Amino acid sequence: MKILMVSNPSSPLTYRQEGSPQGGGRNAFVQIHKLLSPDHHVDAITPIGSDIPDMNIIPISGNTFNINHYQTYDMEPTDFYPITHDSCLSNMYEFVVKHDSEYDVIVNFAQDWLPYYLMPFLKTPVFNRMNHVPVSQATLHISRQRCMEFPQHFAGVSKSQIKECGMDENFVFPLLQGIDIDDYRFWPKGDDGLAMIARVDPSKGIIDAAEIAFRTGHKLYVYGSVTDQDYAQTLLARYPETVEMMGYVSSNEIKRTLGRHRGLLMTHKWLEAMALGGIEAMAVGLPIITYDRGGPPELVENGRNGFIVAADHIDAAAISVDHLNEIDRTECRSIAQIRYGIPAFRERLFSWLKTNMPGR
Repeated sequence: MKILMVSNPSSPLTYRQEGSPQGGGRNAFVQIHKLLSPDHHVDAITPIGSDIPDMNIIPISGNTFNINHYQTYDMEPTDFYPITHDSCLSNMYEFVVKHDSEYDVIVNFAQDWLPYYLMPFLKTPVFNRMNHVPVSQATLHISRQRCMEFPQHFAGVSKSQIKECGMDENFVFPLLQGIDIDDYRFWPKGDDGLAMIARVDPSKGIIDAAEIAFRTGHKLYVYGSVTDQDYAQTLLARYPETVEMMGYVSSNEIKRTLGRHRGLLMTHKWLEAMALGGIEAMAVGLPIITYDRGGPPELVENGRNGFIVAADHIDAAAISVDHLNEIDRTECRSIAQIRYGIPAFRERLFSWLKTNMPGR
């Protein structure tokens, strides 16, 4: 089978330092490519400048764009957003329109209006892997419409994401996430403070996590790039002895050392579709404390691999920190392996693609 994969047009797909590309969507793109390429011919359309080993890249030039730069976590979805001249997304789909008949299937990661609009006009079936909840009303509307027209041609990463997109979960395939658990060092014990894996901006709620750590007498280690300098400065000024800013840390480093911590905090303020960092935490044995908001609570079985607390309830989260040592870390890793390990993810992936491709 000949497969064309279309990446998110927001930036080139590259490894930073070592390990995996930054972000759950990019990791999923690479992981799905690895699973498909041994048995199929796979081409990957990505923005020019992309560089992933063993990937047959078709580089596309043009202005990259990320709608999240135009919206904050506490705003309502926008009706309009700018489309620049010489857009990378439009150039990507100009290639798709010209060459789609050369492929048996298209796997699209560009969660935007244009790819969804074009679905019925292409000769080749399109499968859309959604990574987040769209922040554009136009994209929300067309995704709901196409989901009804093409059942199971959209795949979600959590039930919460599907619900927030306004889609019927019977029409969306639950692809979820997948990682190679064997790549992660298991830590049967860990007591070096609390951890967060998140970019440093208000949407991730790091100030809440810092307050939780402060109240319980622990350090908070924040693994992630600073995308809001003012927020980072406020955080450090308020909690100078509590917060340790680790910056961007490679995936390989996360795999080796994350398990030294007592637990992972997920105090997000926006509707996270899912969180790759939570799955990675379970893989190394870390229990999770998460707000009951968005997809992350779907990772947790209360009292077995962590605790779910009411959103924005700092007191409840602080109380849960005192119970982290009651969690059996082998249970955390076991849940990660069963739900999100490569065998389970591969089975879901091929089931998704084959369900709507009779005879292929």
